[in-house]
Amino acid sequence: MKKIKIPENARYINLGCGDYFVDSNEWANYDWAPKSKAVIQANLIAQFINKGNAIEFIYMSHYLEHLPLPLAEEVLKNCFKILNKN
Repeated sequence: MKKIKIPENARYINLGCGDYFVDSNEWANYDWAPKSKAVIQANLIAQFINKGNAIEFIYMSHYLEHLPLPLAEEVLKNCFKILNKN
């Protein structure tokens, strides 16, 4: 499975952001077909590579409902692996 690298300064992740993203160093915005340089192109079903970042939260709006249930479950499992344990 392909892996997605999270920028070292990111504390927040926005998956499937489309045209709605936060242009900040603390945010990592991902989409399959980005329309901005502030958004990283990625297969959002892939696993994340996290180098010790303290990811505080992951935002997904209008993304999971487009996935078959087994893939949505896989995405959520991958998200829990990178979230701050506190």
